[in-house]
Amino acid sequence: MAVISIKKEENVKMKKYWIIIAILAILAFRIIPYINNSVPLGYDPGIYKYVIENPNAHDMWVKIGFEPGLFMITSFLKLIGISTNAILTYVFIFFELLLGITIYFTAKKFFNEQVGILAILLYAVSATQLKAFEFNYMKQVVGLILMLLSFYLMQLKDEKPSKSIYILLVAVASFLGGLHRPTFLIFGLVFIAYTVKDSYRNKKIILSNLKTDIILGVSILFFTILFYIGRIREALFTFLGPLATADIGSGTFIDLQMYQLLSLAYLPFALLGFFFLIKKRKFNIAFLWFLINGIIVYFRIIFFNRYIISLDIVMIILAAYGLYLLLQNRTIGTIAAILLIASSGYIVFLESRNATPLIDKDELGVIESLSTTIEPNAFVMSTDGEYSPWLQGYSGRRVIAPGLFDYDNWTRDEWELFWNNPDITQNTRLLDRYQKPLYLFIGRIKPKNEAIFNNSCFKQFLSQDKTIIYSWLC
Repeated sequence: MAVISIKKEENVKMKKYWIIIAILAILAFRIIPYINNSVPLGYDPGIYKYVIENPNAHDMWVKIGFEPGLFMITSFLKLIGISTNAILTYVFIFFELLLGITIYFTAKKFFNEQVGILAILLYAVSATQLKAFEFNYMKQVVGLILMLLSFYLMQLKDEKPSKSIYILLVAVASFLGGLHRPTFLIFGLVFIAYTVKDSYRNKKIILSNLKTDIILGVSILFFTILFYIGRIREALFTFLGPLATADIGSGTFIDLQMYQLLSLAYLPFALLGFFFLIKKRKFNIAFLWFLINGIIVYFRIIFFNRYIISLDIVMIILAAYGLYLLLQNRTIGTIAAILLIASSGYIVFLESRNATPLIDKDELGVIESLSTTIEPNAFVMSTDGEYSPWLQGYSGRRVIAPGLFDYDNWTRDEWELFWNNPDITQNTRLLDRYQKPLYLFIGRIKPKNEAIFNNSCFKQFLSQDKTIIYSWLC
């Protein structure tokens, strides 16, 4: 069987074929949703569109939620003529491919080339990674690329220590800190654990290693902070605040139970690789990453659902290592590899074929028309959380949305009260907190109680297909 050929050092051509197959699979599964569709997938494209086209925005939610490193990338892409929509679709597909290639080189550095090939193949058929693509988590995907590169350089500096490697490590890791703080936190914890492990050998501390790693760590932290000059309080303290107050969110993504189902095919191989590292006392970067990331997700420490994405990456690498170990037995290993990759590939193909945008083209067209049909100083209220990012990015107007952006003046209970009670006196009292002109957007996802619009204070401004926009008159 062809799978076995990745074991043979001399069969260079076959190894290249498997890498090409993995690359084609990555591209195919991510292009399929866009064959007859031009609307970006996921919940975040509207938010990304706003920050991409307004890199100097003073909105507080932008300062809190978006690191400056993202603007550096998107501003460059815009400068060379790439449109925002292309960044949100085809450039993002390129980042997904780049993540797969980075996984290959990093797994190869951690273990060997055969593990690297298996890792990129498993990434290509990972349902969890396709889910991350569907959610359009572009910033996190780029962050993972930078983290893998940082880990690659950490491994390289131990093998071939040099000033140029140190500089590259500081530059890449610092840029990671300036682009995606949650992923930078994982990197930082792994870096600290690896520094302790690397500096303590044969029951004694190697001062030269410890000194070098401390200098590197301090340098990375220093240059990361430079990215946030002028908004350190908003960007750093707001991120670390939940740890101090125990107000910790889960992050928007699939939960651990769903992830266990999606990763069931390669979980046993990942555990095999993990326990083999323990047996061999090979506590490398992949081992520490899996341990730290796994603890965060399993014990639901902080943003635990979103950290499933990075956990899946290291699971893929360890599963590739476990599968490589199993391939030492030709028959069992080959059968396991074929079944794993083929079955996972089929599931990912079905998921890719069924992937659709959260809003349809007609709804998006109505939202885009607001930039020319309503007053420049108008507010638009979102009637459902699903539409909030799209209104923010595509309407060209100030958006009022539950718990999002800068113009929400209601508590959660007041939002519930508004959408469930058609009492015009009460609703007038609530809506009087906002300036006029004020419009309310209703898409195919209807409000909980449409009776609230059955009075003279609401005038139908636009009705197109299943989309209605009301203006507030009272």
